Amino acid sequence: MGITKQYLRWQPGPVFGCIGSQSSGILYLPALTSRHDARERLVVTGVCESAVVWDTKTGEQVLTLTDPQCKSQVTALAANGQTGLVASGHSDGTIRLFDANSGDLKVTFSGHRSHVTALAFDGNGMRLASGGKDTEIVVWDVTAESGLYRMKGHKGVVTKVQFMATHELLVSSSTDTYVKFWDLQTQHCFKTLVGHRSQVWSFAVMSDDRRLISGGSDSELKVWNIVHKVDDPDDFTSRLAALKLKTTGDTNDDDNEEELAEETDVLIVERVGAVMRNSTQRLIDICVDETERLLICAAKDSSVECFKLKTADEIKKSITKRLKRAAKRHLKTGTDDKEQDLEDNSAHLSVQTLTDEIERLEAIKTSGSKVRSCDVLVLKNDIIKVCALLADNSVEMYSFKASAPTAPDLYGGLRLQGHRTDVRAVSISSDSHSIVTVSSDAVKVWNKSSAKCVTTITEGVEYSLCCVFAPGDRYVLVGTKTGKLQVFDINSAQLVHSIDASEDLLPVWSMCLAPGGQGLVTGCEDKLVKFWSFELLLDTVSNTRSLRLECRRTLKMDEGVLCVRVSPNGKFVAASLLDSTVRLFFYDTLKYFLSLYGHKFPVLSMDISSDSQLIATGAADKNVKIWGMDFGDCHKSVFAHDDSVTAVQFVPKTHYLFTAAKDKQMKEWDADNYEKIQVLSGHQSEVWALAVAPNGKFAVTTSHDKTLRLWQKTSEPLVLDEEREEEREKEFDEGLFANEETVIAGESNTETALPSKKTVETLKGAERVIEALDVYRKELVVLREYDEKCKACAARGEPEPSRPIPNPQLMYYKTECPHRFTLEVVKRIKWNELEETLLTLPFNYVIQLLEVLARHLERGWEVELTCRCVCFILRVNFGQIVSTPKLWPTLDQLRRLMNESVADLKDMVGVNTASLRYYHQILDSNEEDMVGVNTASLRYYHQILDSNEEVSLFKEAFNKQADRKRRRTAKNSRTSGAPILTWN
Repeated sequence: MGITKQYLRWQPGPVFGCIGSQSSGILYLPALTSRHDARERLVVTGVCESAVVWDTKTGEQVLTLTDPQCKSQVTALAANGQTGLVASGHSDGTIRLFDANSGDLKVTFSGHRSHVTALAFDGNGMRLASGGKDTEIVVWDVTAESGLYRMKGHKGVVTKVQFMATHELLVSSSTDTYVKFWDLQTQHCFKTLVGHRSQVWSFAVMSDDRRLISGGSDSELKVWNIVHKVDDPDDFTSRLAALKLKTTGDTNDDDNEEELAEETDVLIVERVGAVMRNSTQRLIDICVDETERLLICAAKDSSVECFKLKTADEIKKSITKRLKRAAKRHLKTGTDDKEQDLEDNSAHLSVQTLTDEIERLEAIKTSGSKVRSCDVLVLKNDIIKVCALLADNSVEMYSFKASAPTAPDLYGGLRLQGHRTDVRAVSISSDSHSIVTVSSDAVKVWNKSSAKCVTTITEGVEYSLCCVFAPGDRYVLVGTKTGKLQVFDINSAQLVHSIDASEDLLPVWSMCLAPGGQGLVTGCEDKLVKFWSFELLLDTVSNTRSLRLECRRTLKMDEGVLCVRVSPNGKFVAASLLDSTVRLFFYDTLKYFLSLYGHKFPVLSMDISSDSQLIATGAADKNVKIWGMDFGDCHKSVFAHDDSVTAVQFVPKTHYLFTAAKDKQMKEWDADNYEKIQVLSGHQSEVWALAVAPNGKFAVTTSHDKTLRLWQKTSEPLVLDEEREEEREKEFDEGLFANEETVIAGESNTETALPSKKTVETLKGAERVIEALDVYRKELVVLREYDEKCKACAARGEPEPSRPIPNPQLMYYKTECPHRFTLEVVKRIKWNELEETLLTLPFNYVIQLLEVLARHLERGWEVELTCRCVCFILRVNFGQIVSTPKLWPTLDQLRRLMNESVADLKDMVGVNTASLRYYHQILDSNEEDMVGVNTASLRYYHQILDSNEEVSLFKEAFNKQADRKRRRTAKNSRTSGAPILTWN
């Protein structure tokens, strides 16, 4: 049976209107190679599933870092200036690395089972540490594009991770009130700070890993000194002895003393004091600039507190000034023993305190919204820049002098690129070129082609609930929460008319244009449906005509009206009421026609098809019902969404229906056969409004995540059976490895584990390896039989038989060698998924794979990849491999081949490194000689120009240029009054 009805696929288009999601952070982006002079202008924020680079001076999106396959929200960001990489952590536990210059996706890491909450690069950008909501920390190798190890120890959400600058240590904080120190060489937590009594939300390590500042839910910033055994063994030994003595004097518990000595075997952490914050809200983030001149901390309020970190000279000057002031005060007091008191006081005041090191500066007050994230940057001209991401979908930029701190100045930001509050309604112009959105603070008009805001109206705007373009697309009509109808002129961006649609100041929930564009119909909570007419009145002041609204008719209802619609043929008007029914009336006489009842909760949205035959209603009971307009019979009731249906609209000139709901999804339906056509996912929060273009080629949705999403119709056909199969596979894949953890037999260490996790890709990779080994074994049999036939034919003197046709899978990999075929299959497995793929293989295939890897080493193919596979297989299957005697020759062969191959590889790398150093020395030593050679070459070519008649044209050009330069110099000399000197 053929396809009886063909549907076309809708695909996601541009995402705009959101400056930064609240769950993600904000970072100053290290300078791009193409825009190296704009470091203080570029910031990166997370916008739903993408990371967006903004130019704060122009307000433009410089770059969008996104993966088309990703549908999860960005929850953490990190950037590294040396490698030019930007890392984004997502709510599904994945981490993506992007090139900040080109925007290309480099690699995707999958290791966490829930939200990624913290990311940090090391100093040279070669490693990346990530912390998640699953309480685990994973360290990734950026160069090898694979995970190194997973570290367990925290009992709460990991809030921040940071590499130490000069030591192989990692520091992490968590909501379990602990700060932990990890040794990256042994993957062991050797130190835990228990000084906090509340959740630790952030910290900063500075001063060459000798100072730690941490903060939590209380108002204290705790300051700690770190003493490393490697840096100063004598000081470490003396402090450790004093600490043991103090602990022994306080308690007689020998176990406590032994535990203390074991914990402080690498470093000692001593609490210096605390700095009080002005805010009583919990801490969000602590940031320190690269020069360690400024420390800023943001809490869950509308301020950012700033602290200046003084240098040694500044600390010395402050102590000297304090001693001078004390000496002056002492001289004024007439005491008998002045000298002794002065010495005692000076000895006390000369002690360096925490207030001498950290100076409080004036706090940054934002525009009123709460701070979600912040970052700091100190420029070469001693200017401090601070960027703050606010909860109202905006970014603010502040600056002040580091040498002479003053009140921070607000010098820029990002505000016009999005609404401050949720967009409650959206409408599309009749020519399908413009989009209007309304919220509680502004009315914005967007260009559909560029997805940019072209007009913003804030003056006179009240809390808006519905909107529509007036005929001609010059005016926008808006219904407000206070019961007003407002008319805005798009060209002048002004409010031209406002009228009370409700005497009781109750909300206007819905509006729609009358047939032919002759008027407007509104539904209000005051139980009235009002019919308005358009009038163009002449303004005597400006001598221009402006649109006015005049109420002509009123229809009284029994309940509040939530939604109104007029049939395109102008015959009926429909109104949904708070009693969960929909009433239909004749448009001309306003007489009652029929009532649609069946919903259990009020109908929030409805729409009538273009041919006025069907009416679709969506209600808070999660159902969508399709009714006939002729008799009011319910054709079909569909359980459409998992939450309240907020928007329903037909595609013009079709019976295709779009629905949106609070379950973050938009769905397309066929109202004739009641089939679900397609599910469009992308929003991260509730979808509030939906609009389909009059030309039927695109649709726009708005959401609580502050984004506007464009959905575009394509020419790609869509088959319903294939779509349903893809949905089932996706649901199966999402639930397959939801909470499964990889366990290696024989490894009882619960503190570390494999960095990766099982995914559908690892299962598919294992299947490809198994299939490749089967094909490899069959191909070897075929080649062996072919060789025997060739030998038999040669013995009989007959010609060789034709070579057998290789397996089609070998042809796909562009090879006829079975050994090369297996290598290509293993090479195409992603490095970060290789270990999980090998762990999934059955043991009989592990034996075959070891033999194949030995053949690869014999040929010198991919030594690094092969050795990694062999080492991991031996580690996870050691018991079975050792107890299998037939594998002993293979193991001995692998041992010999691995030693030889790795030695050859090391020699090659050493030779290349020595050669590069040699050429570098030649370039450094012969720089002057090269300049001399270049000068001699230029002189030689100049002589050729003088002697060669064929290049006289170039000679004349050079002479003309010299004459012009000589005349210009003479003219400048005459103008300045200086004597003119000429040379022949």
